[in-house]
Amino acid sequence: MNDLSKYYEVRSLMKIGDGISFRGTGFVSDAISFFTSQERTHWGNVGAWVDFNGTQEARLPLYEADQGEYNLRSLSKKLLFYEGSAYWHQLKPEFDGYRVSMHRKMWDLVGVKYDYKSLFANILGRQPTDEKELFCSEAGGVIALEIAHEALLPLIDNEYLAALMDGQALRPGGMALLPVFKPEVRLI
Repeated sequence: MNDLSKYYEVRSLMKIGDGISFRGTGFVSDAISFFTSQERTHWGNVGAWVDFNGTQEARLPLYEADQGEYNLRSLSKKLLFYEGSAYWHQLKPEFDGYRVSMHRKMWDLVGVKYDYKSLFANILGRQPTDEKELFCSEAGGVIALEIAHEALLPLIDNEYLAALMDGQALRPGGMALLPVFKPEVRLI
């Protein structure tokens, strides 16, 4: 089990639409890192706090494409048992007005099948985004594009944002480098 002290230190600051990037230690993570030349191997987004009407500790969900579909899981449990490292990417304040739209989109994507074909094809080069099936960072890109294009255009010189706005699915490392986020904070 991982030490979650940093997570508990910053979790009250986490909001809908913030990103969580991962660097796993397993075979699949190693393959993703090798073929993409990027350290990050998985991506998810923070959802809205669930407080259970005060009957138990409030929780933060993580929306992610993993284990066959896009779904939500307990962020703290994912971090507690994750084999590797994880980083928080806080959305910059100028994009706070898009958080509700991002959350609505996350809910719309729940249950969408995992895009294994594009995940493997992405090794050879970026694939076009298709919301019918999604891999982890492809879903993250769909969520990020809930920010209005007009708000993103001043940042278009970022190669990852330009690719995303051009309809290309990013790899997890590309999501971590989008200029819509503040500097990352390591959680585990």
